[in-house]
Amino acid sequence: MNLNEAPLSRERKRKPTGAPSQSPVTEAGSRIQTEQPSVESCDPVDLQSRIATRAYELYEQRGFQDGQALDDWLQAEREIRGR
Repeated sequence: MNLNEAPLSRERKRKPTGAPSQSPVTEAGSRIQTEQPSVESCDPVDLQSRIATRAYELYEQRGFQDGQALDDWLQAEREIRGR
């Protein structure tokens, strides 16, 4: 290697941050329900991601009003786990 050459940098692939991805929307503005794998077949990371996405959807439906994050999470968990 020539000492004047800069070493090749390695870039780490990062997972996107921010709001969870949203389900597709019809022209009328309603959400399209996409089929999700059963809770039993989900790995814990996927399950947590599904719950987080649903909790965000509940937050969105309330007009982004703060103060009910725990309620949204618990409701989403009940829906996803089917309890």
